[in-house]
Amino acid sequence: MKTVFFDLDGTVLHSAPGIIQSVTHTIRQLGHAFDRHAGIEQALSDQPAEG
Repeated sequence: MKTVFFDLDGTVLHSAPGIIQSVTHTIRQLGHAFDRHAGIEQALSDQPAEG
């Protein structure tokens, strides 16, 4: 039996930095400017936005 395990919510390990780096790289490779701190960490979090 082969199993693939995804932990995108960070329960087992903090995966947000790798996801953010991948998204940032992809968007920049497509020729778009992208600020890696432009809310993507909040989008990956289960915490409600402040403000």
